[in-house]
Amino acid sequence: MIWGWLPCGLVYSASLSALATGSALHGGGAMLAFGLGTLPNLLLMGVFADTLRQWIQKRPVRLTAGLVVAAMGVYRLAETFL
Repeated sequence: MIWGWLPCGLVYSASLSALATGSALHGGGAMLAFGLGTLPNLLLMGVFADTLRQWIQKRPVRLTAGLVVAAMGVYRLAETFL
């Protein structure tokens, strides 16, 4: 959970740009614009992650994924020994 509190590289770039504005008001506005600009993408990623989680939990999907992994293992073993 601690990793979630660390800012990403984009936040560092945005805060440097805010610092370069030369005033607290303009810097705050720049950071507010950055936050509002990234909010829709973060919300959509949350919805996407939840949808993906629900899909991955379905039995046929898990079975298919397991069979694909097993098939790749058999293929690699056959490739190594043949």
